[in-house]
Amino acid sequence: AADGPPPLADSTVSVGVSLFPADATDPDAVLYFADMAMYASKRAGGGIVSFHDRTGGPRPPGPLKRMQSAIVAAARDGRLRMHLQPIVNPATAQVVMHECLLRWRGPDGRMVDAATASAAADGNAAADVLRRAAIAGALDARERLRAKGLPDRLSVNLSPEQFATDGAIEAILAQVPDRADRAAIVFEITEAGVIREEAQYARLDRLRREGFSLAVDDFGAGQASLGYLLHIPADYVKLDGHFVGGLPDPRHARVLAAMVALTRDLGQVLIVEGVETESQRAFLRDIGCPLAQGYLFGRAAPI
Repeated sequence: AADGPPPLADSTVSVGVSLFPADATDPDAVLYFADMAMYASKRAGGGIVSFHDRTGGPRPPGPLKRMQSAIVAAARDGRLRMHLQPIVNPATAQVVMHECLLRWRGPDGRMVDAATASAAADGNAAADVLRRAAIAGALDARERLRAKGLPDRLSVNLSPEQFATDGAIEAILAQVPDRADRAAIVFEITEAGVIREEAQYARLDRLRREGFSLAVDDFGAGQASLGYLLHIPADYVKLDGHFVGGLPDPRHARVLAAMVALTRDLGQVLIVEGVETESQRAFLRDIGCPLAQGYLFGRAAPI
């Protein structure tokens, strides 16, 4: 009917299959294998069925599975907390933006950090839970920062698994419909998760065209070449902290100065991580480094 609901958008189904008892006899293990197979279908583009690989497939590690369950439970119970770490102009020490880092207390009472959570979440449904929670926390933090008259530009970490499908990109756009909010968010993509599939670059480019900014995180810590900076549509480059940590070694000093010049010429903003001393800050100031982050300026803390 003309006044009926709009037609459904085209969609795909990604299916993962695990067989009992051939793959496992424990119910949790069967579900775990099916979940991993489903994400293999997603990575392949969706619209297909993948079976658990009995010969080379992963076995379910107990602590990792418990961490994944803890992520989902913490989100469900409202126990996730957003901590912020300042990113500053080393010439003035003024805060320019903040990095958002999720934290919560695990079942053993210890505080779980974002890096541990992200590693546990990759490749399973907990990755989607973390992505939604991180974006929701960033939006809430932005409102609170604005209310205090503080800089409200925020960076949010995304692992490759968290934007591995077109559906994930649509979910991000739906969660952040306001263009002003999008303009305030920088998505950080780790160099360790260098994306080589063209479809992934296209998804990143779409996020950028839709109003978000992108950053290459931990650059120089892995295997990515300088050509990576030309290919990925990045606005910011976060240089791994071991370079500034190597000062006053003249080789480290030359690399830092060269990265300042290179990113400036490419139209990107360099953020040097791991700044812990006043002498390091002074060096970055003298070479014209635009942004820096590290314990000298502040640790991650509740807003």
